[in-house]
Amino acid sequence: MPPFAALAIPLGLIINLVLVRLRWTKTLNVDIWNYMHFLIPGALAYFLFDSFWLGLVVTLVMSVIALFVGDLIASKWQEYFGLEGTTCTTIIYSAWGYPIAWLVNRIIDFIPGLNKLEFSLSKINKKIGVLGDPVIIGFIVGLVLGAITKRPVTEIVTMATGIAGVMVLMPKVVGVMMDGLSPIGKSAKDFMIKRMGNNSNLNVGMDIALGLGDPTTITTTVVSIPIVMLLALILPGVQFFPIGLLMSVTYISVMCTLTSKGNLFRSIVSTVVFCIITFYLAGFVAPGATQMLNSAGVELKGLGTDVTFSEIWNLLIYWVSTLVK
Repeated sequence: MPPFAALAIPLGLIINLVLVRLRWTKTLNVDIWNYMHFLIPGALAYFLFDSFWLGLVVTLVMSVIALFVGDLIASKWQEYFGLEGTTCTTIIYSAWGYPIAWLVNRIIDFIPGLNKLEFSLSKINKKIGVLGDPVIIGFIVGLVLGAITKRPVTEIVTMATGIAGVMVLMPKVVGVMMDGLSPIGKSAKDFMIKRMGNNSNLNVGMDIALGLGDPTTITTTVVSIPIVMLLALILPGVQFFPIGLLMSVTYISVMCTLTSKGNLFRSIVSTVVFCIITFYLAGFVAPGATQMLNSAGVELKGLGTDVTFSEIWNLLIYWVSTLVK
């Protein structure tokens, strides 16, 4: 981690409290874990430009952007997921994934035929009955995924059963997570309301993972993963196989489902498009990411990159660094 990491978190919290107190934002970000998404562009700037202060400023600017984006998406987040009094401050998905998904939806709106498709799990269940249940969809996707990867029959069945199990257990896991996080968020909100008045209308910034329990999100994930795997193998110019991205599809689908208002077809298309963009941007930033990782003590024989380097702000930081050198 960069040397300013320990300083960035308390400074970010102080700035957040000041902005809330001034009523410039309604988002109180308690998602300390995802400060890593602020620190990564800051660290990239620090290692590429060899500037402590530039890295710190970039990190703090990212933390502030997350607050204002949290304000913008709060009503949609609460309406779709039913998470009253919260918003999402995981910036890679809120400030990067949401605009991409929004653009994909606007493009679909102008395509005759596709703009009339209203696939939702409730409608699918009504038309095809039990075959539209998320558990059955998960099992079928597991069978297809196992067949594509040419696994033995016993492994295919195990894979299909495991994915079907995820469809059942994920909502329950998210419920447990909410039970643990809700008191923290409520306490932080109550603390600020006492100092600002009952009309402050604060939203608590939380992790994107709180949307994982949505059935459409889960179905979007299990359908998108094999598509993304296939595209990674056949698309021209893809320089790496995105193992890390496959895990991130789970979180990408949350914001894509939110933006698509639960339309399964649009959610899948948005998720896949986001991943394709990530293929190429993460590859483009790979030299800068490798320099950062090597400087941080990670020994790589070739180029290294990750989904977290594919955001537009990392792209700009790397591009500017190539111009000034």
